[in-house]
Amino acid sequence: APDVLLAAYLFAGLERDRDLPDPIRAEQAFALATIDGAEAIGLGERTGSLEVGKAADIVVLDTDDPAWMPRGDLARQLVWGHVSRTVRDVLVDGRVVVRDRRPTGIDLAAVAEAAAERSAALLRRAGLTPRPTWPAEPAGTP
Repeated sequence: APDVLLAAYLFAGLERDRDLPDPIRAEQAFALATIDGAEAIGLGERTGSLEVGKAADIVVLDTDDPAWMPRGDLARQLVWGHVSRTVRDVLVDGRVVVRDRRPTGIDLAAVAEAAAERSAALLRRAGLTPRPTWPAEPAGTP
């Protein structure tokens, strides 16, 4: 869903660069990224808006974050406000995939450990010595 906001931001930004007397407004860019976009590709009956019977991805944003200040026009905030960093929860087709800013179904510690192991293995294969980590590990730590 944050990609939808990025698409709306990009479209509206490109529109600003055009020398037209009536540029696309934020609410129009948001509609094109959601319901109007779904209609344009023939999926308006299945997606694009929150309605009973439609597939939906829902993003819950933390509007207490400073990115939402000052409060103003919702579409303008969504398109121009860089609010994707305020995503708190995400549901994809009814499944919770992010809860309280943390992805569900993924062990982040295991991912970090695997990335560190693969990084070390790549450096060894390349014959390179790993650089010290920061912050430095305490003496005696393996």
